Amino acid sequence: RLDAEEAERNKELEVRIEALATVALRTTQKADENGRLYGSVNAGAIVDLLRIAGFEFEESDVRLEAPIKEVGTHT
Repeated sequence: RLDAEEAERNKELEVRIEALATVALRTTQKADENGRLYGSVNAGAIVDLLRIAGFEFEESDVRLEAPIKEVGTHT
């Protein structure tokens, strides 16, 4: 039974991963002339952007090494 539940959970995760593979999120934040953000983009902000894009995630689903604090493209 546990193996079947884990297999089902893994299947659901794979579907979510595939759906996000082509998603690009964009936000506008204030930054200084060196490209450092006055604030930061954290997991909560990413969850909000994902909701706008039509995806439902919890903040605990988003893992960042550190909040984004510089202008640019981040993976």
